[in-house]
Amino acid sequence: MAKLSFQDNTFLVTETAAQRHHITGLFIIKKPKGARRAFVSDIVESLRNSGPVDLGFRSKLKYSNPSLNQEWVEDTGFDLDYHLRHYALPGPGNDQQLMRLANVIHSQGLDMDRPLWEYHIIDGVRGGRFALLAKQHHATVDGAGSIKMLETFFSSTNRNQAVVAPWSEKANRKQKPTASGSSMLKSLERSIVSSWGSAKEMPDLAGLVGKQVGRMIKGEYHKGRFPFAAPRSLFNHELGPARNSLMVDLPLSRMKALGMASGASINDIFLSVTGAAIQRYLHEAEELPQEPLVAMVPVSLKTRDDTAGNQLAVVHCQLDMGTPSPGERLACITRAMAEEKGFYKTLSRRVAKTYTNVMSLPQMAMMMTGTADKVRPSYNLTVSNVRGPDKPRFLRGAELERFVPMSIVTEGNTLNVTGISYAGKFQICVLVCPTSVPNAERIRDYIRLEFAKLCKDADRIKGA
Repeated sequence: MAKLSFQDNTFLVTETAAQRHHITGLFIIKKPKGARRAFVSDIVESLRNSGPVDLGFRSKLKYSNPSLNQEWVEDTGFDLDYHLRHYALPGPGNDQQLMRLANVIHSQGLDMDRPLWEYHIIDGVRGGRFALLAKQHHATVDGAGSIKMLETFFSSTNRNQAVVAPWSEKANRKQKPTASGSSMLKSLERSIVSSWGSAKEMPDLAGLVGKQVGRMIKGEYHKGRFPFAAPRSLFNHELGPARNSLMVDLPLSRMKALGMASGASINDIFLSVTGAAIQRYLHEAEELPQEPLVAMVPVSLKTRDDTAGNQLAVVHCQLDMGTPSPGERLACITRAMAEEKGFYKTLSRRVAKTYTNVMSLPQMAMMMTGTADKVRPSYNLTVSNVRGPDKPRFLRGAELERFVPMSIVTEGNTLNVTGISYAGKFQICVLVCPTSVPNAERIRDYIRLEFAKLCKDADRIKGA
């Protein structure tokens, strides 16, 4: 079967008891009116009987321990009952109970001797709701790929009664196999050689890096793009095993209106508001660094048909632009992100992947050696934005109300803020290690507050 690519394998070789590299999506679903008592049980049975399981979902790692020569092999003892679990919350079944359970599940690692995915169906959520918690290792899928995969699970109409399991052969007929390579190190070597071999079609990669370093020395470009250039902060300390997820919504229509008026993207607005909220949180904790914070922003390089594995580039964006008003901060973020994206547009997707892999090596080495929380970080936090469906989605007439994107925190980087646009809302999950980021609910509250301030500032400028 297929060997893992360099990028996919990095998520495995840097995994520890505290540093888990799986992503989790919590889907909160409203049952249709008049639903039978056994409505959720019927869905679970339909999933259990959804036909043959696709080979990709029956594949496990060949080696249980970290290996630079890792590959996928078929799990001949595959047990669907292990991967699909059904239970119910005790009364009253409120959102606090649901999130406590979701945090516990997300905090636990996947079994490396089995295929790296789990689906948890949780009944008994107050208000006639239930939840689906989908958990899959980042070595097998990225955020954009998981959205595409789950599009097969939910329907665009409430009249569709079919239940298609994401792990079924039916749902994966167009799934491409995971990228292969002879080993982790050889995969990186081959990627570099391939990139250099295509020099006629692209700018000289070394020349570009040298030009960036020169601009940084001259003060024309921020140094945050390079490894170990971010200041130490409260979020760059030792990682514990527990996770805490906090939900917050922003009105997508208002974000789009702000973007139209200012020339900013949804992601620019998200970064600006998140940066302001983080700075306020750190200022009140008397932990705000003197240098600007740096956010690591993943950018998907996938084409429309890609689903398996990871196709990610990485942008480093300074969040503190030294601006006095929310509107000016947004303008600075927009310009900075345009420059970062412009850099990647000069590269082919292949070279962009190579550049990302090479630049991530120092950070990966720190995570592998357990020193990521002891040196100057490459970035302070992760801010990720995934586009979800524009229209409501349904499962046998049950409407998907909310998607909570629970991502990854790492050793030395204990805060992740992930947003997803869905059906007119921009739904955000603030994920933290609670031992290193106390009172994280303040970050959630400040995101709301800073967005309101940005809207007020925009209205003031418009009316001036």
